[in-house]
Amino acid sequence: MTLQKYPVVAKTTSTPTHYQSGLSLVELIVVMSILSILAVCAVPLIQNWWQNLEANNVFHKISPVLKEARSHATLHHSAVSVCAGSSTNCTGRWRDGMLTFIDINHNGILNSPNDSILSYTPLELVYGELTWRGAGGRAHIIYQESGLPLGSNGSLIYCGQAPKYNRAVVLSMMGHTRKSPDRNLDGIYEDTNGQPLVC
Repeated sequence: MTLQKYPVVAKTTSTPTHYQSGLSLVELIVVMSILSILAVCAVPLIQNWWQNLEANNVFHKISPVLKEARSHATLHHSAVSVCAGSSTNCTGRWRDGMLTFIDINHNGILNSPNDSILSYTPLELVYGELTWRGAGGRAHIIYQESGLPLGSNGSLIYCGQAPKYNRAVVLSMMGHTRKSPDRNLDGIYEDTNGQPLVC
């Protein structure tokens, strides 16, 4: 029996090559600088977008509340008030929301045993304030049993952080709502007299 000889292969020892992974300090500083610049540029644009969105949505939040109040007053022949308030009471702060209720004694306050809440609409305003400027000096809007506003024609004015965000929801003497226009398309909305909305 013959033994087959295999050539002996000498093992070479070599040090394994290490590859560097990750970022160097300089690369990290460059990346962070670029991200910081992008953030500084993007934040005002995003904030402007949100402010514009809130201003444009004001009419779509308020108008249905006033239409519903007018409709309820007409259908049920009962006076209905809309006030600035929370879900349980009139607070005088339109920012809290809009409280709609049957108002037997026409005083805009939930104080009669027969007064009852119909609905509450939170406005969730972040960037602007809402005020009521109406005839008769009332702090609330009231629809008579006929559905007509009781000396409550006027405007709910939304005041944004810049004049271009100011808006108005106009309530006519017949109880209809419309939004303030921008007739000359300059980005500034006008009041019922055609003048720029002033807060």
